[in-house]
Amino acid sequence: MAVSAPPDARARRPTVRQIPLGRLVLDYAIYPRGAIDDVNVRTLVDALEAGSILPPILADAASLRVVDGFHRVRAYARVRGPDAEVDVLLQPYANDAELFAAAVRANVVHGKRLTPYDLAVVAAKAKALGLERAEVAEMAGLTRARLEELTLKRTATNEGGRELILKRSIQHMAGGTLTAGQVEANQRLTGWSPQFHARQLIMLIENDLLGTLDEATSADLAHLARLLVEFG
Repeated sequence: MAVSAPPDARARRPTVRQIPLGRLVLDYAIYPRGAIDDVNVRTLVDALEAGSILPPILADAASLRVVDGFHRVRAYARVRGPDAEVDVLLQPYANDAELFAAAVRANVVHGKRLTPYDLAVVAAKAKALGLERAEVAEMAGLTRARLEELTLKRTATNEGGRELILKRSIQHMAGGTLTAGQVEANQRLTGWSPQFHARQLIMLIENDLLGTLDEATSADLAHLARLLVEFG
C-alpha cells in the first residue's frame, strides 16, 4: 500500500501552471545579478521566434515573484505580449532568505555565468537577508576566501554610510566613500575599463570609422575633448 506524503510536504511540492506574464513579479531585491542582459534577452527572443520551447519559469508560489527566469519573462513579453500565458514552476518558500538562496543556486548551475560583480551583489543582498557567509559561498560555488576577496574589491559606501557594490570600471574606489553623483554614475557604468572605452574610440577615429555624426554624438565628443583637456 502506497504511503501518502504528509500535508506539509505536499504543500511544498512544486507545481507547473500556465500563468499570464503580467502576473509575474520581477523583484530585483532578490535578483542575483547586477542587471538584465539585453543581449541574452535578444538571444531568447530569436529562439522563441524560431519555435524553440524554453524551460518553465521558476516562481514563488505565494507571491509569484520570479526566482529564475527574468530574461525569459522579458523575452516572452517581447514576442507574445504581457497577456500571454506561459509555463511557470511554482515552488513554495519559507521566507525571502530561502527564496534568494534558490535564485542564486539556479543562476549558478545554468544560463549566463554570474560575473564577479554579480557575485559581489549576491554577497551584499545575502548579508541583508541574514544569510551566513559560508552558506552564501556554498550556494555560489566559491570558497569563502574567494567570496570575501570579490566583495572586498568591490565594496564602497555612499555619504550616508550604506554599502554599495562597484562596477569594475571604478573598483579602485573600493573602501572609499562615493558622492551622490558618483553613486549614480556607478549605476549607469557598463563595467568595462576606461582603457577599453578609450581604445575603442581611438580605433574608430584612427581608422575613419565614425561615419557621419549626429548632433548628439558630436556634442558628446566635444564635451569629452574639453574634459580631457581639464583632466590633463
